[in-house]
Amino acid sequence: MVADAGAGAGAGAGEGSTTTRGAFDLSGPIDLDGEVADPIAGLLGDALGGVLVEADVLRLEGGADEGAPTRGLGEGPVDLGGEELLDFEITVDDDEGAIVLLEEDGAFRWVLPELADEGDEAGGERVRGASEGSARFRIPLLPARAVGEGAGQGEATRGAIGDFVRGKITARIYKYVADRITGAATKAALHHIEGKRREGPVLIRGTELRDWIDADSLSDLELPEDRPPRILLFVHGTFSSVRGSFGGLCEGTGQDALGRMLAGYDAVFGVDHRTLTRLPRDNAALIRDLLVGHRWPQPPAVDVIAFSRGGLVARELVERLLPVSGWAGTIRRVVFVATTNAGTELARPRNWSDFVDAYTTLACNAVRLIGASVGLGAGFLAGVLGGEIINVIGELVKSLSRSGSRVEIAPGLAAMDPEGETVRNLNGSALPAVAGERPIYYRITSAFDASGSLGEVLEGRLGGPVKAFLADRITRKLYRDAASDLVVDNASTGTLHPALKFADALHFTANSAVFHVNFFFQEPVH
Repeated sequence: MVADAGAGAGAGAGEGSTTTRGAFDLSGPIDLDGEVADPIAGLLGDALGGVLVEADVLRLEGGADEGAPTRGLGEGPVDLGGEELLDFEITVDDDEGAIVLLEEDGAFRWVLPELADEGDEAGGERVRGASEGSARFRIPLLPARAVGEGAGQGEATRGAIGDFVRGKITARIYKYVADRITGAATKAALHHIEGKRREGPVLIRGTELRDWIDADSLSDLELPEDRPPRILLFVHGTFSSVRGSFGGLCEGTGQDALGRMLAGYDAVFGVDHRTLTRLPRDNAALIRDLLVGHRWPQPPAVDVIAFSRGGLVARELVERLLPVSGWAGTIRRVVFVATTNAGTELARPRNWSDFVDAYTTLACNAVRLIGASVGLGAGFLAGVLGGEIINVIGELVKSLSRSGSRVEIAPGLAAMDPEGETVRNLNGSALPAVAGERPIYYRITSAFDASGSLGEVLEGRLGGPVKAFLADRITRKLYRDAASDLVVDNASTGTLHPALKFADALHFTANSAVFHVNFFFQEPVH
């Protein structure tokens, strides 16, 4: 079928069914109401508003009931019938591109259009086929099959890894201005986009997000002068910020934990940094300059909590940069939470489609789960957690839909490649000498298992179809059933330079509740 998805994504994109929104803003509540009582629709609209323009929404069903609700094209849901391939085109102007975000039972998948003269280069997803003035999408729709061994009765998953079954599917069609640009220009465009994201300290002064204050320096810290100040430093993860990675500490028992941190340390802060276009060493240099450049009343004693990619940043800082900086302070302890110490399979450039799909699925489902929590006000915390992740992913997917080397587009993401230079150097090259003792290291990991039984005592249980999707797409395909939190395998977090070791660990054994983006909502972590 050929679908005309409305007006252009540029200045005149407000006509027809196309809507435009302003840039993503963390200063106020996110709209979680959305259309057709979908709590994710409003979040996607706000989070992607400054990145992509929603042109239309298709409701696709196998054997749709007459009169079922829909929005966008047609008078009702598009009946897939017995088709095995969803093949459609979106009308676009010369300066436009299009992307589709599919959702089925809480599982999300970004689909790029077929591109000219690219053959099968990008994993078979980008092959020429669209007519002039159109963007063509071809999506396999295979019969549902039971999950592998141990599947519950009636539990179903995709017909093949990464494919959607003939069921109820929502296809959100997005457009964007897409100049005919080179790979170098694509890289420059992503730098420009991520350049809008602030970098600098976030001073944590209370147990609610409104008490987390952006600052230009550390000059506003109030520190004792009669003893070494005790400092707690947060180092955030991929697609995120200090608020996005650690905001779970502002909910439930996390507030109690954060309160204890604020009482036990003289200052608690993190440093926002760019994770797509900067290498972990660059991020670490930003933090080093803040620490070294500040006039401390006495040399501080610093503890660090690092999350996800932040583990690489923390290690660059603690193991490589600070020891040769002349800084008089001391790093005492580092806690690595789901960190990519040996990289992640998802960061291999060939797996970036899996990366963005898994992260989008986890973020959206975390929003649904957190939004249902008792006492969560106005969806703000849920919006911060999921919204900014989706915002950055939208930028990345838009850039991936153009030409250019994936590594050049997002070197900060490629830095987590298990065979990349960053991981290889941290775990293999000689360590600088240190005057005193090295920091004490701890780690926190989770072995996500779709059939795990610990969910009753943990927060954030995923629905059956989502678990099945992720189990097929991530656990079986990429990690070959090795224990992981659906983004980082446990073995990676447990990897260090041979001269270093962990003193202790907190590990969630097989469970279906603790996954990569919700560690800081778990009471045992607190």
